[in-house]
Amino acid sequence: MKARSGVRSRNFYTFLVLFLTLSIAGAAGYCYFQAARFQQQAREELLYLAECRQEASIQNVLELQKAWESDPDIRKVEYISPERSAALLEEELPLASGEQEMAEVLPAMLAIYFRDDVFASGQLESKLETLRSRPEIQGIYAQPELLVQLGQNLKTIGTGLGVAGALVCILCYFLLASIIKLSLYADRTEIKTMQLVGAKPAYIRKPYLRRYLGLALLAGLSTSVLVSASHWAISGFGIPTLEATTFLLALDLSVILLGLLLTGWVTVRMVNKYIFADIASLF
Repeated sequence: MKARSGVRSRNFYTFLVLFLTLSIAGAAGYCYFQAARFQQQAREELLYLAECRQEASIQNVLELQKAWESDPDIRKVEYISPERSAALLEEELPLASGEQEMAEVLPAMLAIYFRDDVFASGQLESKLETLRSRPEIQGIYAQPELLVQLGQNLKTIGTGLGVAGALVCILCYFLLASIIKLSLYADRTEIKTMQLVGAKPAYIRKPYLRRYLGLALLAGLSTSVLVSASHWAISGFGIPTLEATTFLLALDLSVILLGLLLTGWVTVRMVNKYIFADIASLF
């Protein structure tokens, strides 16, 4: 009875260690994916304000907006009238002299949102120069350094997650090794009896590999369910995109494979180390 209880306890702790390790690894991979998507979305949400000249008529500005909207490198263009700018400033600066007076001095503006391909291909500067060359435009303003800062922060977070994942895998190795040692010690009499009657190492390793690889597979599947459910909850329980679905499948398979490889390596190493030990030191 105690022997069965000990086996259940070791199986439970093995599953728990693997589940926690793979969960951290899965979270790290998922964060890398979300960081890349967030950076892409941030690029496409970065606002470039094109200030129109005072002498440019509304009709000319609207025609320019329509022409830019047909540009495949531009995701969206919004017209901001002087009255709208004044209203926005009036909300931010209640001490201003009023919307009417401010609208008389504020220019019309176009809010431009570029597609991520423009940033990725390095065509942003040439694209901005082309837009600035239009006679209706006074200048184009933005804060692209925000993207640089965002990229640096994401890189720092990714590095931290990678280091944490490596440390957790090392810790998992030692914990698994200790649990397998306990199993081998509990079965020491049976193991050496099988060796004395001529059992081969592969035959002795087989039940341990079957048990711990099964636990690793169960832990990997549980982690995959957790990661997929977390993504579903984060995305608002909506239908996942093809990109997200492909990544989640690849991440789930990677997590399961990591668990199987790590567990199989530790199991084979510890069993071989034990069964080839000096028999006199085990009794």
